[in-house]
Amino acid sequence: MFAAFDDHDPDSVMAEMAEGMTFDDPLQGEALTRDEFYEVCVGFFHVFPDARWDTERLLTDRDDAVAVQGTFRGTFEEPFHGMAPTGESVALPTVSLFTVSDDGITAWRDYWDLVTFREQLGVA
Repeated sequence: MFAAFDDHDPDSVMAEMAEGMTFDDPLQGEALTRDEFYEVCVGFFHVFPDARWDTERLLTDRDDAVAVQGTFRGTFEEPFHGMAPTGESVALPTVSLFTVSDDGITAWRDYWDLVTFREQLGVA
């Protein structure tokens, strides 16, 4: 699935998502629906045209839960959540927790530090 992100292919990303899935991260006020998440993906690839995730660790403890530790990397090239682009690059440590079923990913929750993100982007 992260390969689809690295390829900037929102349709392939969504192919891994179950109907009714939710997404949440530190920038969202509340969990996004599947359709809202698709729109976030499309926009995100414009904001960070070289976006990629480097997976460092993959953990599972049950049949329906996966945790991925990694680093998001990208260059801030377009306006994003009220922030003007700076051209700065980010290398942001992340943890993503997934709940999965036979239908695909049903919930995705990202954990990362917003202060570090803003500092690296030059908007702190």
